[in-house]
Amino acid sequence: MEFSILLLLGLLASCAHGSSSDRQDDYRPLTFKGQRYSCKCYNGDRCWPSKKSWDALNKTVNGNLQAVVPRGNVCYEKFGTQSTYNADQCTKATEDLTVGVKVVTDPIAPFWPFYSNNTCDPLPNVSNKTCTLGYLPEYVILAKTVAHIQAGVKFSAKKNLRLVIRNTGHDFMSRSTGFGALAINTHDFDSISFTTKYKGPGAWRGGAVTMGAGVMIKDVYNQAYAQTPKVVVVGGECPTVGMAGGYIQGGGHGPLSGIHGLAADNALEFQVVTAEGNHVTANAKKNPDLFWALAGGGPATFGVVTRVTMKTHSEIPSVGMILNITSQQTNYWKGISIFNSMTPNFVDAGMYVWYAFTATGQFNIQPFVAPNLSRAQFDAVINPFLNALRSNNITFTHDIQEHATFYTLYQAMFAKANDRGMSQTLMGGRLFTRDDIKTSNDAIVSAFKAILENPDGGRKVIGGHVVNPGHGVPNVNNGVSPLWRNVASHNLVIVPAPFENTWEGRKELEGNVTNVYGKLLRDAAPKSGSYVNEGDVNEVDWQHAFWGSNYPRLLRIKEKWDPKRVFYARSTPGTEGWAEINDGRLCRKR
Repeated sequence: MEFSILLLLGLLASCAHGSSSDRQDDYRPLTFKGQRYSCKCYNGDRCWPSKKSWDALNKTVNGNLQAVVPRGNVCYEKFGTQSTYNADQCTKATEDLTVGVKVVTDPIAPFWPFYSNNTCDPLPNVSNKTCTLGYLPEYVILAKTVAHIQAGVKFSAKKNLRLVIRNTGHDFMSRSTGFGALAINTHDFDSISFTTKYKGPGAWRGGAVTMGAGVMIKDVYNQAYAQTPKVVVVGGECPTVGMAGGYIQGGGHGPLSGIHGLAADNALEFQVVTAEGNHVTANAKKNPDLFWALAGGGPATFGVVTRVTMKTHSEIPSVGMILNITSQQTNYWKGISIFNSMTPNFVDAGMYVWYAFTATGQFNIQPFVAPNLSRAQFDAVINPFLNALRSNNITFTHDIQEHATFYTLYQAMFAKANDRGMSQTLMGGRLFTRDDIKTSNDAIVSAFKAILENPDGGRKVIGGHVVNPGHGVPNVNNGVSPLWRNVASHNLVIVPAPFENTWEGRKELEGNVTNVYGKLLRDAAPKSGSYVNEGDVNEVDWQHAFWGSNYPRLLRIKEKWDPKRVFYARSTPGTEGWAEINDGRLCRKR
């Protein structure tokens, strides 16, 4: 499912199938259009581990290895050779997998099932069909200890298996699932501890929090507020995002980024299992190159993070505003243009804004967040925007609230967007800098309009965040793209996809995201970039779009710490030459 050479069904040669053995090199290369590949090992290949090997691994991880069974199997007549349909259990499974806090407890279910191939979604009225794994892993280790993670990494390396890392499944870009893989689930690493004075290497001597790999944003927000004195941590708005996983490893923006930077800017230390299976510390003194890369250099590509230590900051008063503009007025798009043109003003005040709009519907902003601004300071920033709307005869509703703390504002005002499971969508997006907005606002808004009004079916949404971590933290030394220091807005293109679709239909949707909608945004602001955690996984020139001038150093660090490519996540450092081909097999050009 990657790169332009892929996925014309029926035209690809297949890897050899045969009896299982324990020889990791006993498989035939795959050839496609004259290009030779070496593939990871898959079930049915002669190199696939024997039952004895899997049993031995299960013993090593204290019985925490499971064969993956999609929860939706109870909605289907069969899973494999077993009859599985159960109407009552299907109803329960359908309900559970639309609730974010239920999805995270599943061993392997993705929030966005498009990249699982929709072959066993828990949907009613499908009892006459057969459930298959699709692009889900074959096995998953429900890791309870670091030793379990080490065993899984070593086993996958020795047996040449694809390895997938999952902590919550809250992943827009398919990186927490993978066809035929061995998965390691870190969700049970849920410890949280606070200190009022960090004593590790570096200049920081303020408070800090150490979190296990399975800790979610909602958990750390709640516990931070319970501290004496109350503190805050840089996190996102969606409750089920895993703090120590792809979020911080990809950068991690949030409502406090305008004053405290990205989550990666607040990283103090990582504990990580490397490709060799070693458990090491990475901070400013120990393994500083690995520390630099883990702080924003890409998810699940340099190692398996078991815990992270981050800065904490004092709680602060915050002002918020919700605003809505309906599309049932002539100047609807003028209102969007005014908003977009003023995003540099908002980020220059350290503000954060979450918004979404469609071609026909509402322009919803929920909310503006002004951390550590008084009401008078907030009004000074926001009134020019409101007055511009009024002077253009754009009607709106709004609600301004003052809160004594950021935490209470977060609980009262955030829509908790994108925290539902079974969201059958694709995503693209673009980071626009303050300079892009000032010089190309009309072109950007025209691109938005063209995307939403494109008659290719489905009710597309433009959403995103007004955020500039460079306002609070202008100078950093980590793997995050330098473009983030001048960003004004991070825009998302959210595209619905049918649950039942042909292979060709699926690829057409992905192509639209990259080559139609993505091209419109790239053409509107050619010097812009994209966000590694919330963008198009097939992004053109993803190395530069995601990491800019930092990419060459990230690639060198990847080569040092994972030369055999034990870790793979799509469009991350070191994945050049790799492709998911044929039936989803991960292969590398020879």
